[in-house]
Amino acid sequence: MKGNMQNFQQKVMEHFNQLPNGQKRAAKFLLENADFFTIHSAAEVGAAAGVSETTVIRFCYSLGYSGYSELQRELRQHLISRSSLARYQTSKLELDRQPGLFVQVMKQDIANIQHIIEHTSEEEFNLAVERLIAADRVLVTGMRASYSHANWLSFTLNLVRGNVELFRPDTDDIILKGSAMTAQSVLVAFSFHRYVKETLQIAKAMKKRGVCVIGITDSPVAPISRYADLVFPVGTAQGSSLDVLVSVFSFLNALVAGVSVRDRERFDKRKEAYDSTWLDHIFYQEEGLE
Repeated sequence: MKGNMQNFQQKVMEHFNQLPNGQKRAAKFLLENADFFTIHSAAEVGAAAGVSETTVIRFCYSLGYSGYSELQRELRQHLISRSSLARYQTSKLELDRQPGLFVQVMKQDIANIQHIIEHTSEEEFNLAVERLIAADRVLVTGMRASYSHANWLSFTLNLVRGNVELFRPDTDDIILKGSAMTAQSVLVAFSFHRYVKETLQIAKAMKKRGVCVIGITDSPVAPISRYADLVFPVGTAQGSSLDVLVSVFSFLNALVAGVSVRDRERFDKRKEAYDSTWLDHIFYQEEGLE
């Protein structure tokens, strides 16, 4: 495979006809559920595919791997390296072959949102909402393209519950920010390909302090998963990290909505305080305009 899923699929198909029936079932399951292989044991894969653990391991041998671990390692490497500007442009050139580019791009966004819906655990989503409600403070971090997500979430979540801060890498000292975090705090870390080291270092440091880390990323095996208590892989099987920008905002909107409706009393107090401020000194009004 070596970074090319198409080549890997070709390898499976070249061996497929020579495989025993049990291994063929494992092969079909792999082609349809590559992500499952990256985070589950050979025994769990066998149970899901309806074959034995031994059959899964023998299937790996048939493809020329030294064992299940080598196959799993290559799949993980593919999943964390598949995004690129070239892939982004290629996907848009393909869409441009059809009438109405803006329609096709927006339909792709809808498909990405549907992918998140189908691959997000409602139980883990609810747990994330509960952690965000119970936290004494929330720190949000995201670098490069992810900074827009981090900025939006910190601003909006702060309106809803307060005590939410955005880590600004150009001006903030993470030591000072981190010293205020406790075992009752939450770090929300955005980490997409190419996985900025500073984000991972912050997550690692907060994890050591006992802070609950919520990772929002593009793969269940992305590096942030080593330090996160809850991981939400909102990437897609195809496409670059840029393709998920819109759908990630939709997911974040759902998180904020969950906090606002399940922490109703605090939200009502925040709303009342917000509405009672001197809004006429902040926002445009027609009356009195010189």
